[in-house]
Amino acid sequence: MKDLYYFLRDIVRGQEIIFEMVRYEFRAKYLGSYLGIVWAFIHPIVTIAVLWFVFSFGFKSGSVHDIAFVPWLAAGMIPWFYFSDTINDAASSILSNSFLVKKTDFRLSLLPIVKIYANAIVHVALVFLLYIIIIMNGYPPKIIWIQLLYYYFCMATLILGLSWSTSSIAVFTKDVNNIIAVALQIGFWATPIFWNVDSIPASIAPFIKVNPVYYIVNGYRDTLFLGVPFWEHPKQTIVFWLVVFFIWLAGFFIYRKLRPHFADVI
Repeated sequence: MKDLYYFLRDIVRGQEIIFEMVRYEFRAKYLGSYLGIVWAFIHPIVTIAVLWFVFSFGFKSGSVHDIAFVPWLAAGMIPWFYFSDTINDAASSILSNSFLVKKTDFRLSLLPIVKIYANAIVHVALVFLLYIIIIMNGYPPKIIWIQLLYYYFCMATLILGLSWSTSSIAVFTKDVNNIIAVALQIGFWATPIFWNVDSIPASIAPFIKVNPVYYIVNGYRDTLFLGVPFWEHPKQTIVFWLVVFFIWLAGFFIYRKLRPHFADVI
């Protein structure tokens, strides 16, 4: 437990260098092309538009719980985009900064956090775009919308725990990125992002709700459309944080076990 304490303490103390690396990461990612940061918005907007067209006109999907389909869909897709993009980026965070591996005074456990912060910039912009879409569909702004900060924290915490494991293992095998791609593909279809969890048999629904990403996606929608505080779902909240706790423990032990061997393979 003492090692875990120092591990978490380094994260808190390393915020200054994290923000410096985020600034560099953001500039390197978007300032090298003509459209720059515009590319960060093209993919999610096009994907949402295509899914809206397919399900509105192809499958004749109507409103969900009297919520217009477009804002309902966008409220599920936007957190998913952030989750999937950041999981992918963070898995390569140690390999892409291999020059830092032999610097014994640098905490490599901070690298996934850089990806989390860097991608948060675009996520915040997309959330504000989502606010506009929701308001245009007749939903007035509410003070409870601030609760999205809680669900974002949930998502960032989940990503960080997973990324300590994936980024550590990715140093030794390139299969990790392929496994993540397959897992995300399954997760996209298995998570109620563009379909309603109420449409499946009641016997299956509890297994879907154990999915921590479901807690986040549903939380975004509960906050924006229904105004439901997270503490009104105590069972789901407890299950989510228990899952995250064990993911964090696994990430910590995997990182600590593999960290001494990074320099041997990079």
